[in-house]
Amino acid sequence: MKDYKKLGKEVFDRINSIRAKPSAYVQDFVKMTKKFNGNIYDNKLRTQEGAAAVLEVIDFLTSQAPLPPIELHKGLQKVAEDFANELSHTGSVSHKNNNGEGPAARISKVVNWTGSMSECLSFGKKTAEEIVNWWIIDDGTPGRGHRKNIFAKSSKYGGVGCASHPKFKVVTILDLIEEIAEETKHKGHFDTEVPGVKSTSTPKARKNYRKLAQEVFDRINLVRENPKGIIPEFAEMLKKFKGDLYDNKLRTHEGAAAVEEAIEFAKGQQSLPPIKLYEGLRQVAEEFANELEATGNFSHIDKNGHGPSERIGKVVKVSGSLSECLSLGSETAADIVNSWIIDDGNANRGHRRNLFSVNSKLGGVGCAAHPKMQVVAVFNAIDGIIK
Repeated sequence: MKDYKKLGKEVFDRINSIRAKPSAYVQDFVKMTKKFNGNIYDNKLRTQEGAAAVLEVIDFLTSQAPLPPIELHKGLQKVAEDFANELSHTGSVSHKNNNGEGPAARISKVVNWTGSMSECLSFGKKTAEEIVNWWIIDDGTPGRGHRKNIFAKSSKYGGVGCASHPKFKVVTILDLIEEIAEETKHKGHFDTEVPGVKSTSTPKARKNYRKLAQEVFDRINLVRENPKGIIPEFAEMLKKFKGDLYDNKLRTHEGAAAVEEAIEFAKGQQSLPPIKLYEGLRQVAEEFANELEATGNFSHIDKNGHGPSERIGKVVKVSGSLSECLSLGSETAADIVNSWIIDDGNANRGHRRNLFSVNSKLGGVGCAAHPKMQVVAVFNAIDGIIK
């Protein structure tokens, strides 16, 4: 019987080895190009793109900068192993388990993650070299989503699970997340215990949450295109701190330090293209905001146990990664977006990373009233769409 635990470790180690020295693996792919006869690889495997996809990888690895290793997380490894074992019994080839749960929901049961997350599946490949190489090649996937997941700077923690498969001999699962939110940070973030510009409007009288959502979306694009433009606002905020207390009202985790760090970030951040509004994502965000209004919850997991990947997956087939930001308590577009940029109490600034990701091409925002925290805002973004 194959040692699937060992195979999982070999896959994980190979991913980190290639991330560390991408150009060192160019020759592996050069050798692969010699095994193509049209679209047939090694007289066995029919591909969609033939050697062209492998040649593209060679160019990619030649110019790809080294990346830090992904840290093995025992909880993610268990999630991946459990799901691989389930697919081993069911013969399924889906990201959803028997309960209809996708990766976000499965991962959320064992780790309080935030920022972006992703999952790669492999069927039929039997060695670590084959599994990782074909993820990087990503034949037939225009957006190269698996390759992007493996080489994403936001892929900080991961786990791999392998098992036998009744149809394809071997199944391999790779689960990745951007960061782990400690319980105190989780509460602070979702209760919006973060600095924000004091609103001068009368938010309690605001009924047009769709208008607020559009204002949030527009502000996200405004700060992406002109990051330095937020510096004066943040400089004014610094004057309102007394220790970790902001404006004599709001208890923060980091005090003025988080705002000072956001100013330094804005100084060095280059202008980015605007995120294009995608109606399907706007609807997903709005529906989830409305659900949080009805339930009073403040979690990325909805009442059906589904996370952002499942909700978004119902309306669009995502290429690459996806992300979701939640805000509760901030009542104006400036407050909401500023809190995500400052990301008080969140060491890796996952929400800021989502807003300023170069990969975020399409997005949508939804807002609603919240029974505990006045206002809830949801921002969903994706790299692209598989058509």
